[in-house]
Amino acid sequence: MDNIRSHPARTGVIILAFAGQSLTHFPAAAVGKGPADDPSSRWIFVPLIVIAIVFAWLPPHLDHLDHWTIDGDAVRYTGFIITAVGGFVRVATVCELGHRFSIFVALQPDHRLQTNGFYRFVRHPSYLGAILAMAGWALVFRSIIGRS
Repeated sequence: MDNIRSHPARTGVIILAFAGQSLTHFPAAAVGKGPADDPSSRWIFVPLIVIAIVFAWLPPHLDHLDHWTIDGDAVRYTGFIITAVGGFVRVATVCELGHRFSIFVALQPDHRLQTNGFYRFVRHPSYLGAILAMAGWALVFRSIIGRS
């Protein structure tokens, strides 16, 4: 009957998702495309959007059906923590780049390689944060999709 009532980890991860999306777009709103924006690379957004929509829908749906799920509250809370860490890393790296952050492949006039902060340890910490958040999302909904 866990599917009928809300679970605190599920409620929390929804709040984190909305907060993370809001925070991610503030620094990005001030970013231009750059003088050498490569429009030929934009096609990748179509499959990424489709995958994101399916991934956002599938784990909660399977949780509701209690199909392809892992039992236990520990899985949900672990997923919540992983989502929070991943979201923090994602937002922090976007803020760390500031006006140099761009969702498009673009050469910017003041471009320089970032080698401090999160970039000291990982070449693409923003992607790492997104992957962690997605894996955590799946675990919050007890989905075996998020299990490695």
